[in-house]
Amino acid sequence: MTRRLLPLLNLLLCACGAVAPSLDEHSGGDANRPEALGVFIDRTVTDQISPEEGDHTDWKYLDVLDKGQLRWKIAINQPERLQGGEISFHDEFGETLERRLISKNQTSYVFAWEVKKAPSKFFIRVFGQEGVKAVYSTGATLALAAPPPPPPVVAVAPPPPPEPEPTPQPRKRYTKRTVKPPPPPPPPPEPTPTAGPTVVDGLIVRVTPSDDNTSVTISARLKGKVRKGASGQVMRNGKPLPGGAFRVSNARGRNVDAKVNLPEGRFTGRLTVQVQGD
Repeated sequence: MTRRLLPLLNLLLCACGAVAPSLDEHSGGDANRPEALGVFIDRTVTDQISPEEGDHTDWKYLDVLDKGQLRWKIAINQPERLQGGEISFHDEFGETLERRLISKNQTSYVFAWEVKKAPSKFFIRVFGQEGVKAVYSTGATLALAAPPPPPPVVAVAPPPPPEPEPTPQPRKRYTKRTVKPPPPPPPPPEPTPTAGPTVVDGLIVRVTPSDDNTSVTISARLKGKVRKGASGQVMRNGKPLPGGAFRVSNARGRNVDAKVNLPEGRFTGRLTVQVQGD
């Protein structure tokens, strides 16, 4: 029976044809997330993808050992060489956090993320559906979170000296008590000053440069709600960023978007915002 089935199986395999090659058969091993290549803080590495040669996908990973503001940048030298390309940002489990389509007119892509758990691990995936060889560079920076303030120093005052024994006083003679008139009523209290407009703090979670890199669109997560059109200011390391004034263009609960007329390179350090509340 076995000898009769073998020729039939060989005939079926020939009829079906050879198995199609893998999409990334020449990727070099980093086409899958478990084989991703490492990237380090404050260092830049250069790599390439070439869809026409069977290298469509590259994965990179980054180990973050401290809490703070992470900015992972990918710069493609000639993005017009790729068609149907995208860059995606993932957490340690491979879950997609953000995704950007590769545009032929945009060479720089930045992913900003607040790292609240340390250590953490993140991934970047660079993909091109079609096209010829395209070289890219990638690197990351981390603005460390400010350490918690030290506990206040409590000064303990020495105990007061014991009071001296009172001197005996001669007994006073009884005099008739005079009834005093009641004191005048106290003056009315001062009117309570009206509180001014509140200021809502927030943290910038994304910086998206324009095509000509003369302005950026920031996305921030606030501690309170504000309205569309509210004025605000970008803060860098706790101080106002020169030229960083803006107005809220989109408000969704505590998440807001705004345009800032500054190039993407000015947005470094720990980035926060202060927005005028109601």
